[in-house]
Amino acid sequence: MNIFKKNNKKICVIAEKADVARRYAEVLGCVKNNGYFENDKYIIVWTNGHVATLYDPEDYDIKYKNWNMDHLPIMPNGFWIKVRKNKINIVELIKKQVYREDVKSVCIATDSAREGCLIGEYLLMVIENKKPVYRVMISAPNEIEILRGFKNMEPEEKYRNLTAAAQARDEVDWLIGCNFSRGYSVLEKKKYYIGRCKTVILNLLCKREDEIKNTEQRVYYGITSNFTNDDNNYSGKLLGEIYTFEEAENVKCLSGKMGVITSIESETRIIAPDPLFNLNDLLRMANRRYGYISEDTYKIAQSLYEKYKLISYSRTDSNYIRESMIDEIKLTLKCIKNGKFELEKSGINNIKTFIRRCVDDNKVIEHSAIVPLPMDKEQFLNTLKELPEKEKNIYMLIIENFLANFKDDYVYENKRILTDMDSFNFITNIHIPIEPGWKLNKDYKSTNLELNIKEGDIVKCEDIRVEKKLSKLPSRYNDDTLLAILENPGKFVKDKKMKDLLKEHGIGTDATRALLIQDLVNKGYIVREQRDIIPTVQGQELIAAIKNEKLKQPFFTAEIEEQLQLIQSGQLSKDKLIKNVMHFISEEISVVKNSYDSKPKYEAIGGCPRCGVGRIMENKDGKGYGCTNLKNKNNTCRFYLAKKILGVDIDKIQAKKLIIDRETDIFTFIGSKGPFKAKIILDKNNNTQFKS
Repeated sequence: MNIFKKNNKKICVIAEKADVARRYAEVLGCVKNNGYFENDKYIIVWTNGHVATLYDPEDYDIKYKNWNMDHLPIMPNGFWIKVRKNKINIVELIKKQVYREDVKSVCIATDSAREGCLIGEYLLMVIENKKPVYRVMISAPNEIEILRGFKNMEPEEKYRNLTAAAQARDEVDWLIGCNFSRGYSVLEKKKYYIGRCKTVILNLLCKREDEIKNTEQRVYYGITSNFTNDDNNYSGKLLGEIYTFEEAENVKCLSGKMGVITSIESETRIIAPDPLFNLNDLLRMANRRYGYISEDTYKIAQSLYEKYKLISYSRTDSNYIRESMIDEIKLTLKCIKNGKFELEKSGINNIKTFIRRCVDDNKVIEHSAIVPLPMDKEQFLNTLKELPEKEKNIYMLIIENFLANFKDDYVYENKRILTDMDSFNFITNIHIPIEPGWKLNKDYKSTNLELNIKEGDIVKCEDIRVEKKLSKLPSRYNDDTLLAILENPGKFVKDKKMKDLLKEHGIGTDATRALLIQDLVNKGYIVREQRDIIPTVQGQELIAAIKNEKLKQPFFTAEIEEQLQLIQSGQLSKDKLIKNVMHFISEEISVVKNSYDSKPKYEAIGGCPRCGVGRIMENKDGKGYGCTNLKNKNNTCRFYLAKKILGVDIDKIQAKKLIIDRETDIFTFIGSKGPFKAKIILDKNNNTQFKS
């Protein structure tokens, strides 16, 4: 029984998550009903993420169910959407509430970024809503921001461009993924998944792997020395590298001899604290400090925002807050109270420094930087006790970053001393703190030496230490270094315009990078080994198969992102971008089709290892490799190798390796008891087996 009056003035509010809807209900005074919240003014429902998606190719035409080169390129004459299978009941419930007679309008209260707009837009399309639509932008799930948001509800038309950009992104990714995944899969006779951003990320990882393989390590000798002058004692490192033992021994002979200080340079350096975190910064810091992978930190940050309501919106790309948040910042500062942070707060005298560094309305496009939210002091202490370890660690990082921005800069003097010994130059760097600033009460490296020396002083070389070393290989990417490159991949291009474009628009967004990396893991294209991220054999084969370099380069996805921003600002039409992308795809798919037409369709991989008579060929159904003697009445041979074994794709290269070398490369298979590493081998009876 509905206890509320039918006053024809209710607003149906659509939230993205159940936790957020519950929070809205608490603030707006709604009570729980059967699958929604309600009071005399609002009905609050939630979608639990995306409820609708673009049609699959086979939804337009059943022939597209089979991946066929003749069908390409696939270019729908307008994009259609459908309800996701697991969201039918949710959509029906929401539709029922929207269509109620006492509901006069709908309010989209999903996340304020592009994807939130897309969720709301697609939902209203599938339920065929005809009622007025409003949008509410809420940057933090606290009472002040929620009330402010609903008080300032605006017509959805104001956000048309943002929604158009979201739809354009979805359609562009559909076109690129659908056409190139099918084209290269048919060409290589192996299932490939190609994405606008994911392929670029995979290419970066493969290039780094090539650099590592092609780098020759060299032995060299690192040489350090101790120098004395009266009561002064300091060490220096030989400039340059010594590559032979004989040269190293020559330098070692300097021990006991006299040298001269040829140069002393002093420079005062100022280091500001890290800016307030955006999501990318938080993901990187969590990886550096704790080794957390980006997807885990992403989920933890979402939980701190949605479930625990401890921080502002987490999927932000901004390092600044709005001026309107200053009063809230003061409240937050007062409530942060425990042993560690009381010590941190001791260096905070006022908030002028924070405002100078962190407040700039012009640099907040959608959401402000990630900051802790105000709460009762006792609640703060209880929260710290109750949070799970990982959530607590991430929360403490955010508080630490927040407090640091109230403090003065860290100031130190850097002294650079050059000491000459028989034309061998040794360098010494001395770090002398002047003002601790935000580093007060923190551990930091300091070589604070009181040296009474000057240029021209004679010093004695007390001893020479020689250490045999091996030159380093290029480092593999981890979450920290990969996310840094994805945010600003300009180092990979020389053209200044492209550099500027990549600085402005990286690969993916703060909200999507962690998910893109994890999807590459799920597809089997990359693996994590401790903190390193490494491309698999399948991943390297995919990059090698893609002949179009543009698809693999950072500037391609940055160009798309720039145009999405132009749509968002109203300077470019969505149709114009889609038309340009379709033209690009048509040209490139023609190249793929030409390669396919000129490629032999069926060629023997090698002789059959079992019967010794037949040839191993790819089966016509494309699911494996078998012996041509299978249908021989006199000498039937049933040798068969599937193309996909426990989640691993076995391509022609690996099939040939098995037949000729009797073993494949090592892969990570997904068995019933979890992942395991092994190679496939042929035993003495020419049957396939796993070998760890």
